[in-house]
Amino acid sequence: MGRLKTEAIKISPALLHRTPDAAELTPEILADYGARMRQQGRREDGVRNCEKVLRQFYDALPADKAVTQNSLPAWREQLLSENYAIRSVNSKVSMVNALLESMGCRDFQVTRQLLPEEFEAPELTRREYVRMLQTARSLEDERGYVLTKLFATTGIAVLDIPSVTVEAVRSGQLPIRSGKKTEIIRFPAGLQEDLLRYAADNGRTTGMIFTKKNGTPIERTQVSLYIQKLAQAAQVPAEKGNIRALRQLYKTTISGIEANFDLLVRQAYERQLETEQLSVGWE
Repeated sequence: MGRLKTEAIKISPALLHRTPDAAELTPEILADYGARMRQQGRREDGVRNCEKVLRQFYDALPADKAVTQNSLPAWREQLLSENYAIRSVNSKVSMVNALLESMGCRDFQVTRQLLPEEFEAPELTRREYVRMLQTARSLEDERGYVLTKLFATTGIAVLDIPSVTVEAVRSGQLPIRSGKKTEIIRFPAGLQEDLLRYAADNGRTTGMIFTKKNGTPIERTQVSLYIQKLAQAAQVPAEKGNIRALRQLYKTTISGIEANFDLLVRQAYERQLETEQLSVGWE
């Protein structure tokens, strides 16, 4: 796998705490790594981007911040479920690999890049999606129900879940800034009703709808687990029972509707031309 040129970087031994099965990742290690990259003369924008990715990995770790042999593969799967591009996932994993190298944790690295063709998976069908909703109702899993419906009917990314507030849902739409562009997420009427009911049931009259008990945003890894658990209960194959598949279902459905609409427009236009031809044609 292509790496950042960080082979010479070695984290200060005083900062390292590991056992044969795990290594603790700390803010001090991240700061030391960033400082050493700057000492090597790296471009500042590149260093900041790397620090951002490593912080993303750090935030995805469990509370004890222990890195194990399963940590990086699990994070890669999370990124894929969140619909990150293959190239982006490979780049992020490469940056974490370089950090692990500097920590003396080669045994926790992921050494093989993903290939686009390996990521091809069967699409979630609308029948399977409906079965997930039916299963959620029968299990009285309201959280799983509204999250599944949210991804499948809006195509929203999991990283934007904290932006789903009571106020936004009441307004019916949510502006999402992506780079220089702004995307408008629209909440269908049925989803609006479900989200506001869920918020009220959980005592939330303002602000974020999906939070922990202490009011902080729900973790993205936890959202993924809720969806995967519900899909398993609904007997939906694991490769389909994830956020990526739900978002893809939204895109596929919208594309199909738009294609049918375009066909109807073309047919109506051709009928109009035929009518005109009958009345004013040359022959």
